[in-house]
Amino acid sequence: MLDFEKSSGYDLAKRFDKSMGFFWTASFQQIYRELHKLEKEEFVKSEAIAQMGKPDKNIYEMTTAGEQALQTWMSEPTKEMMLKDPLLIKLFAAKHTTKSVLLHELEVQQGHHSAKLSSYRGISSMLESLKEPAHSKYRMAYHTLQLGIRIEQTWLDWAEEMKREIQSYSEVLE
Repeated sequence: MLDFEKSSGYDLAKRFDKSMGFFWTASFQQIYRELHKLEKEEFVKSEAIAQMGKPDKNIYEMTTAGEQALQTWMSEPTKEMMLKDPLLIKLFAAKHTTKSVLLHELEVQQGHHSAKLSSYRGISSMLESLKEPAHSKYRMAYHTLQLGIRIEQTWLDWAEEMKREIQSYSEVLE
């Protein structure tokens, strides 16, 4: 995120949450810990900015060493994504609950996924409206967002199939 612009830890956390936060979570505390660690390693540097009536804030920017470390990390192979979803555990053990509990859980999750899909589509529209050079700056972010849209739409389609399956499933408790 610091390659886009210098930021305070607070601004970085907000921007992270509105972009990468859709596929990678990090708390404010974690971001501040990482910034301090990166600063110790001289991958980022900070400048203290005095504020009236508030504590000073630090503005962080990536160093040349940080850019090199990022390039090294980018060339390393990534691990396979692992899916951890408590809903799938509940569906796996479906025979130990009732249809109404499973259907309610699916409906709650559908609400979350519908909201996320709506948010992703709004961001997608905003990115599509950008003119050059901003459009090029966010090109890959746009394409990662398109995967998020596909995942959410696929999840919602799957949930509808699961609701029909649960209705016809005889091993689930009535």
